[in-house]
Amino acid sequence: MEMKKIQLRAPLAIAMLMCLIISSSAALLGGFSTADPKDPQVVDSAKFAVTEHNKQNHTDLVFNKVVKAERQVVAGTNYRLGIEATDNGAAHRYIAEVYVALNQTKFLTSFKQLGN
Repeated sequence: MEMKKIQLRAPLAIAMLMCLIISSSAALLGGFSTADPKDPQVVDSAKFAVTEHNKQNHTDLVFNKVVKAERQVVAGTNYRLGIEATDNGAAHRYIAEVYVALNQTKFLTSFKQLGN
């Protein structure tokens, strides 16, 4: 009798485990993940963001460094970047979002200064 209970519970336990694994991996699909701020693709996207922001807003920010980076793989790649740039000699932090299409064309989708 005891063996029959184990045989009945094993498939249930396996099914529950599979559901747990599938649901936790599904939550990660399409989400942002941490990226290395020194990764050449990240740095290139950050420099593009500053250059494009300067063109669109007639400003003269100077790229310093990437302080934080996140990447989302979609049909291309979205980057959410914490950037330090200098404006008239003063360093400020910005959050930029850049979309890199599969053909490597870049688009600046957001650029905002943090704080004052």
